[in-house]
Amino acid sequence: MGAEVVKVEEPGSGDYMRLIPPLVDGVSLLHRVHNRGKLSITLDLTSSEGLEQLEQLAMKADVITQSFRPGKLEKGSLRRLGDLLADLRRRRPELIICAITGFGMTGSFAQAPAHGNSIDALSGTMSIVDHDGSPGIGAMGSLGPKVGALNAAAAICAALYRAQRTGVGVAIDISCWDAAVDCRSTRVAHWLGGYGDQTDVNDLGPLHSLYETADGKLLLFASIEKKFWTNFCVAIERPDLLARWQGGGASVASEPDFELRAELEQLFRTRPRDEWTELFAKFDVIGTPVMDITEVPQLHHFHDRQLAEENPTGLLPQIYDPIRWMDDGSRPGNGAAEAPLLGAHQDLVFDRWLR
Repeated sequence: MGAEVVKVEEPGSGDYMRLIPPLVDGVSLLHRVHNRGKLSITLDLTSSEGLEQLEQLAMKADVITQSFRPGKLEKGSLRRLGDLLADLRRRRPELIICAITGFGMTGSFAQAPAHGNSIDALSGTMSIVDHDGSPGIGAMGSLGPKVGALNAAAAICAALYRAQRTGVGVAIDISCWDAAVDCRSTRVAHWLGGYGDQTDVNDLGPLHSLYETADGKLLLFASIEKKFWTNFCVAIERPDLLARWQGGGASVASEPDFELRAELEQLFRTRPRDEWTELFAKFDVIGTPVMDITEVPQLHHFHDRQLAEENPTGLLPQIYDPIRWMDDGSRPGNGAAEAPLLGAHQDLVFDRWLR
């Protein structure tokens, strides 16, 4: 979003993400994707010299984020770091400190170690797939850390606005587990309200369901409103199906219609997926192909939205931020530098920040 982000890493080893395979030229692809545009310095935060250097930088910073496990800064070799952060808040009331942890700063799981998949598993958001007859972890990537970081960014922006208006900053507690649970808030509220448990299958009837097409691919048909169902019946020249819509207005069918589902299953197998997609676009029907992630970059819309660097200058193309500034079409981080080598900006940061 335009901030200069300095990544403070442990001397010698750095962030463990640098070691997560696959490695190319000894550097993790994960690190290359997630640390573009950042500056890297190394500080020994257990030493007096390292704490003094951090303090100097913190006196210039608008925001400090930290991801130590709760309690880590209250004992042992990092206790002085915890004392420093508390002191900085007293000396600089406008400073914003954001803790991003697996399970939050409080609660019975606060001290538990966390990886992304463990957060997802414990929040009911893990993607589970069949892997040769055994349960496997889906390849979508961990949801909790991603939505946790997004909530942290939103909270930091709000806190910066508050600090600008009032001169008072805030300490923020971001739990990646909280954020993952929030992704299922409707289902959680449904259960807590005494309305039972919704199933993991989002079955809204035959007008909102997955269907296999003639080429063995999947299609999501989602024309649950009456006007879209009408458009579909016109598109396939089946006016006899108009009366099969159920719903009390323009909403979802209230009773299951197994005969209609069977008829639609047979119907959708008569044409390939792309032909259905073209028909839906022509007649304004809500339905879409279920894409494999390898198909997404081939979509015209992907190129129209300019979501990726077209002529990559480095090892990996840059995948741009989903936020787009409409005035000039740019996105935050466009043209960001490659992910930094460990400690690559030691001199630059101290010279720029403290000169």
